[in-house]
Amino acid sequence: MAYYTQNTRLSFGEHDVWITVDDREVNHYAASLDESNRTIACWIPSENGKPFAVCGQNMLGQHDYALIINLDGHPCSSHHMPRGWTRERSVSYCRTSATEVRDFIFGSIESTDDDNYLDRPASMQNVGEIKVEIYRIALSSRTVSIAFTSIPETEKVHERSKKAIDHQVK
Repeated sequence: MAYYTQNTRLSFGEHDVWITVDDREVNHYAASLDESNRTIACWIPSENGKPFAVCGQNMLGQHDYALIINLDGHPCSSHHMPRGWTRERSVSYCRTSATEVRDFIFGSIESTDDDNYLDRPASMQNVGEIKVEIYRIALSSRTVSIAFTSIPETEKVHERSKKAIDHQVK
């Protein structure tokens, strides 16, 4: 499967993925491909308090796809890209109830030297990570229910396990 990278977009097969802040595509750095897991990784700069959006595009539109967004190790949003859809899809929030949404906003990492934070839960292993998964799906005629999710509140991270990250989602 071919992949390429521009300064702002990661591409794998027929899919492009990128992050925007202030409606501008953010540069990414150190992109790497893991062909065995069919994943591309990179890092992006972030600024505390800035809202952001995760964007995706299927260039060919030959199949139905689901775009699933995970923030800090937590699934928080999924969107359907139907067959024939080749326009850009931008997602800047997760739906927390039938009437409320929560914007994606970069938050700073609060570190501590308290050793009680060394044995953090597995979900904290992915603090600072924006993960986008794209799956080919088969749609049925059944009604799809909307799942409500929440972005976890910011948590302290032990200074020895910070792994050179500067943000989490708040």
